[in-house]
Amino acid sequence: MMEIKEQLMTIFPDQDKIRQKDFPLLDSLNRVYLDNTATSQEPMTVLKKMYHFRRYNLRGSNHSENSEEAKNYDHLVTAAREK
Repeated sequence: MMEIKEQLMTIFPDQDKIRQKDFPLLDSLNRVYLDNTATSQEPMTVLKKMYHFRRYNLRGSNHSENSEEAKNYDHLVTAAREK
């Protein structure tokens, strides 16, 4: 009988590469994170994009029309949802 990891490798052969690249902390701890209902772990690609956005953009509530930042943020959120 195949172990779970062997079964997963037949279904998803690139999982180790993705895990090393996008989830280095989980990889270094040799952990599997299954509790993703409310607290999913963000891949490194997402963390880098979030960092870049927050570093170079003023944040505004996408529920407000009181500032240019808020309007821009609303546009970005809408575009991301459509994509």
